[in-house]
Amino acid sequence: MYVAPHGDYSIKNSTQFIRRYESYLRPTLKIAQLLLSAGNLAIPRLENVSFANNNTVPLEMNTPEYRQDMEQRLKFVDTLIDKIDDKQTSQRGANLREILTYLELVDNEQSLGNLDPVATDDGHVRWVCPEHYGELSFNANMSSYINDFKVMGGTFDRKTKEAVVIGVSVTERNINMICDALTKGFNIVKPNLQDCSFYEGYLETLLDTIINRSSIRCLNMTTVCLRNYVGMVKYTCKNMIVEFKNQSLKVRFNNSFHNESIPMLNLLLLRNKIHPTLNIAAGDFLGHESDL
Repeated sequence: MYVAPHGDYSIKNSTQFIRRYESYLRPTLKIAQLLLSAGNLAIPRLENVSFANNNTVPLEMNTPEYRQDMEQRLKFVDTLIDKIDDKQTSQRGANLREILTYLELVDNEQSLGNLDPVATDDGHVRWVCPEHYGELSFNANMSSYINDFKVMGGTFDRKTKEAVVIGVSVTERNINMICDALTKGFNIVKPNLQDCSFYEGYLETLLDTIINRSSIRCLNMTTVCLRNYVGMVKYTCKNMIVEFKNQSLKVRFNNSFHNESIPMLNLLLLRNKIHPTLNIAAGDFLGHESDL
């Protein structure tokens, strides 16, 4: 455990801010004071956590001057909270939505402390730094997942965490295997699907897992054929790249409009549950704005 490298956010009206978010500020302040009270940013009285290694804390944060300055700042905020008498009824949902809007404006890269989500073997998500993103292997069955992936016709590079599937007619068994592996720690960073075919329902299931419950950062699809329930070709995705960066969904169709662009975008948006920001390129829809 260590401090994530992230800058500050400015507060223009501190009195109003404290009134609105007092219920969040108090527990956060107590946690900060506990962290600072121990000599090496130890975390006391928390289950399963003893202390943070000094090597994980920036050197400037372990100086007496820094600690004294931080203690004074925390006391100042503590005093402000006590002095401000909040007569207003708290509207937690509306207040949190206002914070989200503010962060979208001042932190439009959605950096979130430079952390990225990784699926664990128990189906949960852990947010980790770039240094540990590629190193963590939560599951002893990783080799088994890779072998199953190879059996279906895919290749996987353990070093780059990039997966490639070429010329495969994807079956329901393939989809179940991939989704199960992705939600239990199979850490794929970038899957490339080329000259493959899916029943549309199978792709929907796969996209739901990739977008909402996996460690995947980028999906690349080239000449991927979508079939309807009787096996007839419904449409073909010629080229699409989707990037998932924290809360942002970035979709590109290679600067050219094809008939599959709108249905593929629809498919992505219908499956997406966790990315509130959509990033698309105007050049992908030139001359087809009404379709969009």
